[in-house]
Amino acid sequence: MSYESVIDHMQRELVAGATRRRRRERIHRGVAAVVVATALVVGAVALTHDDQGASRLSTEPTAGALAAARTEVCNKFLDLQTNPPFPDSALALEQFATAAATSRDITLAQLATEYRDTYATGAGQVSSDRHIEALNALVMRCRALGTPGLNPVYVLATVVPPARVDLSAYGTEQMLRPTARPPLGVSLAQGRDLSPVQLAVSDRGAWVTTWAYNVGSPEDPRVCRSTGTQQGGGFGCRRVGEASVLSPPELRIEHSGGNTGDPTASIAVSDATSFVVFETGGQRYVQQPVAGITIFVWQLAGSSSRLDFTARAYDADGGALGCVASGSRSC
Repeated sequence: MSYESVIDHMQRELVAGATRRRRRERIHRGVAAVVVATALVVGAVALTHDDQGASRLSTEPTAGALAAARTEVCNKFLDLQTNPPFPDSALALEQFATAAATSRDITLAQLATEYRDTYATGAGQVSSDRHIEALNALVMRCRALGTPGLNPVYVLATVVPPARVDLSAYGTEQMLRPTARPPLGVSLAQGRDLSPVQLAVSDRGAWVTTWAYNVGSPEDPRVCRSTGTQQGGGFGCRRVGEASVLSPPELRIEHSGGNTGDPTASIAVSDATSFVVFETGGQRYVQQPVAGITIFVWQLAGSSSRLDFTARAYDADGGALGCVASGSRSC
């Protein structure tokens, strides 16, 4: 219920109550003063009745109002993580800390103060251990409070239509399969007004996720994509409308190599791509893209390098679209 609806309801109840009291000839006269707080947490106006049936106003915050205020504090924290740079970062930090101080959550207020006081605002400054600890603790606290932007909901990823050729003829299938069960190490999707997170995972443990945030803000919606394995991953976000789609026959290496575990490579492709054939060290794999990207995992063989591979894109009928190479390999 909106503030205006509460006031309208309050006025109707007061008029009805006064009519009843006049009818019973028990008119009580009094003066009521309503104090409206100017802090972020506005006490919810509620109409209550005492034992004698007299009406009175209470501006004590309800549990729902406090929960909403704490969610907004955590959303301000998310804005600091996902929407920089700010025209005035000091102001944004102060607004965040002030909102936390009025949330009646002591832990949240203390962590927000520590985060603000240790925030590296200068160009080239590195975050301190204290700041990172405060950041991680805020993530945990806001997750525990049930902030939607830090508690992603995973859904099955949308996949491209099946190819009209036999993919096994091109190599060992290493397909990305839609799932709603996030694997260990998956990048945490976060943001205000967070959308469901689309997820697909290969049998080699590689994953692709896509999501959006700021979906309620027509001025600044963002879309994101992440790839990785248990050994590590990464993600990138952009504003909706910013050019990012590749044109056929273009391919782009997003990431390759890796210093631990089996090497990986993620290859961005155009919308015309139905599948990608990845070849390295005598091994050949085939995969259909999810959200315009493929991610391969392989084992080193002989003297081959982590960076030695080729990737070729094909349309649904097996027509060659393009090629990209890395290391000592060439197309």
